[in-house]
Amino acid sequence: MRLHQPVPFVLCLALLAHSQTPGAHQADSEQPRSPAIAPAIFHSDLLHLSLTYPGSLVTEKVASSDEQHAAIAGKQSPDEKPEYKKADQCTDKVFSAHRTDDPKKARATIAIYGDSRGTSIHLDPAVDASIMIARVGLDCVPAEYRSQADAMAAVMAEGFVQESGLKEIDQPIWYEIGKERIHFVAGESTPHAQESDGTAGASGPRKWVASIAFAWENNLITIQIESNDLPFLNEILHSSIAFGDEPAAPLFSAEIGSGKPIQPKP
Repeated sequence: MRLHQPVPFVLCLALLAHSQTPGAHQADSEQPRSPAIAPAIFHSDLLHLSLTYPGSLVTEKVASSDEQHAAIAGKQSPDEKPEYKKADQCTDKVFSAHRTDDPKKARATIAIYGDSRGTSIHLDPAVDASIMIARVGLDCVPAEYRSQADAMAAVMAEGFVQESGLKEIDQPIWYEIGKERIHFVAGESTPHAQESDGTAGASGPRKWVASIAFAWENNLITIQIESNDLPFLNEILHSSIAFGDEPAAPLFSAEIGSGKPIQPKP
């Protein structure tokens, strides 16, 4: 079942969020792309789940629920329906982490070819990445939407990519972790269009996002991941998640941005 139009209390989550070359020898291929830091673990008693993610992401302080609700209220229409205001009071960011590398320590990859191509140098960007988890309590959702949890999860996942103004990578998909149905959408930035005089417009920093949403423990939960470095974004996607007492499993087991259709492995 699909919702015919975005639901205001679902889209308010977007407000919370906007806070190797083949045939080449890579001279530093033995060096890791991210710091050798032990994985970190986020656990929520409220959501009854745990996420093990790259330790190079630094946990950020999350505002109190009251502060978050006040911020959401300040961005909503003054004539918002009472039932949506009630749902806003059950909408919370529960986790946020960020990684910002020193630009002076940007990594260069040197490819040495044994033919006329000679040597090429590729400078990787200083990684800037974030992950955020938020939820909407289903008990506060208007009654007519409670039976449409899957459809609302789709709106949540797709809305983040659309609100970011990015181009979707492949098609949104559903997959399962254990018995849980997960909705997944990925997006990437695109080069600016040509200027009026026909010259190419200047491209801004590249960016990739992944948006994951699902219904669990009477909550609609979204996990939003963003990075200017595609390999590190895939590293975050390969974090492991545990629902309740179930065994941990990859959050998303496939690679995005490979040019192949997105399909998580069984």
